[in-house]
Amino acid sequence: MTIFSSETIGESKRVPVTAIVLSLGGLLPFFGLTALLFAASRPTATTSFTLAALIGYGAVILSFLGGIRWGATLGERNRSVQALALGVSIIPALVGWSAILLLSVRGQALAPLSLLIAGFATQGLWDLVGARSGALPQWFSRLRLPLTIAVIACLVAAAVVVPESLR
Repeated sequence: MTIFSSETIGESKRVPVTAIVLSLGGLLPFFGLTALLFAASRPTATTSFTLAALIGYGAVILSFLGGIRWGATLGERNRSVQALALGVSIIPALVGWSAILLLSVRGQALAPLSLLIAGFATQGLWDLVGARSGALPQWFSRLRLPLTIAVIACLVAAAVVVPESLR
């Protein structure tokens, strides 16, 4: 048995069950950390830690999504198209890293959360376009759209409840 598939990127239309299960599992930290922020009655060290965990996890997942695009581009035969796509695919990692740096330097969460919201929205749009163009499997957009909406909703909710002292 091989881990490689002979099917081309644009052929598959059905979302693999494994992708659904793992993606839903990947949403749990977003939901859990956002729920913890809502549960806090006043800002504490736990609130700061929860915000840092949410921003850090968001940065990791955004980087992961950029890595998916990097991998999808490896088979591109047109070298100039490949070079551009590879270059653009590192932007999500840089956005995530910038969010972490902003939190570390400023100690405030609103700007990093806003940066992650913009990053996930942009990445989600790029993934939808990629699936429609055949650069990604057709099923990818059906998976990514609800995930992107859920992640952005969590980040927006977290931004709304960020205590004034941590804004």
